[in-house]
Amino acid sequence: MKIVSLLFPILWSSLTTLSFAAPIETIWLTHATNLPDKIVVNWQTDAPGNSAVEFGNSRELGKTMLSAEMTTLHHVEIPLALRGQPYYYRVRSGDDVSEIFSFKGTPNRHRR
Repeated sequence: MKIVSLLFPILWSSLTTLSFAAPIETIWLTHATNLPDKIVVNWQTDAPGNSAVEFGNSRELGKTMLSAEMTTLHHVEIPLALRGQPYYYRVRSGDDVSEIFSFKGTPNRHRR
């Protein structure tokens, strides 16, 4: 019993210093303006952190937009250079990261 009681403080202090990344699950898209060439990616985290959106026209992503502001409610605007094409994206805040999601850009013809 003495060995267990000696090891417990060491194990407990090791466990309490570990940090685990949490998946970011609630993400929504909005427009800040009426122009179809940009979209705002929004998400919320439990702890304040910076904001990053990795995006591109394939699952390899390739581009990143960053905001260094420490916040729990994140808003990052990304450009949509290609009309009518699929976009893939994921968000990051500190060690937290989402899975890769997709949407299709506005079509070439104007909507009425």
